[in-house]
Amino acid sequence: MSTLAELHAMPEIPSISHFCSLFKDSFNLLEFEIDEFETALLKQNSDDIFASTLVERLTIRLVIGCLPMYASNIHEGNFSTYLRQLLQVKKEEAEEDGYEFKFQDPFDENDIEDFSDLPVRDQVRVIHQLTEFRLECDDVAGKLKDLDPEGLRIDPLGVDSDNVFYWYFFGTRLYKEVKPMKPKRPKKSKKDENEKDDDAEEEEKKEMEPRDPPGWYLVCSSQGEWNDLVAKYKKSKKKQDKELYETLNDNFLPDISKMFGDQEKEERLKLLMANKRSSSRLDRKREEEERAFMKKMEQEKRLEMERVAEEARRKQIEKENKQKSRENRAKQREQLGLRVGNDLDALMANRKRIRGDSVEQREEETEEPSSQIRKKNPAMREFQRLASLEEDPENHLGRNLRL
Repeated sequence: MSTLAELHAMPEIPSISHFCSLFKDSFNLLEFEIDEFETALLKQNSDDIFASTLVERLTIRLVIGCLPMYASNIHEGNFSTYLRQLLQVKKEEAEEDGYEFKFQDPFDENDIEDFSDLPVRDQVRVIHQLTEFRLECDDVAGKLKDLDPEGLRIDPLGVDSDNVFYWYFFGTRLYKEVKPMKPKRPKKSKKDENEKDDDAEEEEKKEMEPRDPPGWYLVCSSQGEWNDLVAKYKKSKKKQDKELYETLNDNFLPDISKMFGDQEKEERLKLLMANKRSSSRLDRKREEEERAFMKKMEQEKRLEMERVAEEARRKQIEKENKQKSRENRAKQREQLGLRVGNDLDALMANRKRIRGDSVEQREEETEEPSSQIRKKNPAMREFQRLASLEEDPENHLGRNLRL
């Protein structure tokens, strides 16, 4: 994971930012401050949509500018494929034309397919190379015809006596490029040792001061650092340092001071607006909480009313069901009573009929045996005759007499 100090040591970052500032309208690019680009590279502000997608959106627009024939096909999901193909084609073209392609493709070196998987340093290198490719496209002449060529060149604003080059791109930052020291002048003879001039004394003082190793540095990013740098070269008596002092003090410091003043006002305004927004957010939050509470109370009240209504409907349905049950049972009893009555009448009629038949049958049975006795049992007839004689001898005698 790269650090902010490592990004400050990369000259490609201010170069990319300056390129986008110059050609934003001509090449349909994004405009941003250098520190915003560094923040996006470090992904320090993932909650900010602009910062979190800045690097990807810038890369896509540069790839589309270099491959306009595929503009409608390139998007955030596949731009890495087109980017790898573009680097490969540029490398093959360089080999065919016989010149050295100095850019080392990080996709091949690291066996990586997606741009977002590249280390931050390689992402910066790729984007910077895309700015170079963009200036080689066929449409550049037509798009830049109204721009002053002199204004497109970036030259150091000055160099001091220690071979330190100072670079200004835009904004309030100043960079320096420390190059190896120039060869020292030959020592003076013993004859001239007592005739040291002011330059020699100053060189000895500089030799006593620590010097940054060769490389790229962010030297000024605040008002105090600009003032200290100007004051440093104001004391020097060397021609190069004096010229650098005049350039910094006369041509840059007044505008830079104004920028910092405007920046401070803007920061105060942002802070004021942030406090207002914070206060507004608190008020809104309080209002939202009150609305949420009232909504909850209304919802609970509505649910209670629905519950009461549902309970009333349930009781009414139960009452109606009970009433229907009673009516149904009454109808069933009535139907059962009719059936029972009909069955009882039929039963009674049947019993009467059966009883009548039984009586007739008994009468028939009673008569039939008597005749049969009389006919078939002479002993019984004789017994009955003798019995009757004992009971009524007179009748019997008369009957015999008649006989």
